[in-house]
Amino acid sequence: MTEYQVLLKTQKNELFRIIEEVGLDASNFDWIEERIEEPERDHVISKLAYRGSAYFYGFDVTFARYLCRKCPGLQQPTGLAKFSGWSSVVANFTQWAKRVKKEIDTPDLWAEAQKYQSIFSLPVQDQTDRIPFSHTESEQIASALEEVERRIIDEFAPRADKIQFIQSKRSYLDSRAKRGYPRVDWMNLLMATTISIAASLSLSREQAHQLLRFQKEALAPVIHVFG
Repeated sequence: MTEYQVLLKTQKNELFRIIEEVGLDASNFDWIEERIEEPERDHVISKLAYRGSAYFYGFDVTFARYLCRKCPGLQQPTGLAKFSGWSSVVANFTQWAKRVKKEIDTPDLWAEAQKYQSIFSLPVQDQTDRIPFSHTESEQIASALEEVERRIIDEFAPRADKIQFIQSKRSYLDSRAKRGYPRVDWMNLLMATTISIAASLSLSREQAHQLLRFQKEALAPVIHVFG
């Protein structure tokens, strides 16, 4: 015989309020009654799933004890926890909801990089240029990169941690130009760095084109940037 160990309406309502309090939209979640078939027992549990994703929280009730399966876990993709009381479940569910909110709000940098790939591409004629930059050119590049950094900060107003990220990328590009990197290798590095910055700042397509314009204008005296 199948046992129905689903949550009460009052329990579901409490979880609804938690979802809303952490900043998620409860309308994006679905309640699912999932059948669990085991040698000892055949039962149905309540499972809350975030629509369009792999995220869920399952409530398996056995003799007033809760076996909760979830994705994401607190420190890993999935998690499993046992609780003897509903209050402990609520506390754990709250942590899970916050983790889901963080995952949803976090940009997919891999997808962002693919999005910018078509914007930032190298001209074919530069692919055979193996000549390093001269001392004068490397100094011009250093000044140009500082100008690009300033314009990024002024235009996009990134957070302090993002500014540090941009500064570290600018410093690395500067050092590579001064250490005799072949032009084509440095240009490839510039392209990868630009994509990384655009993805980190979650720039729109229009903003990515602005970033490209900043670089073209600043580096024009030295090199031909991205076609």
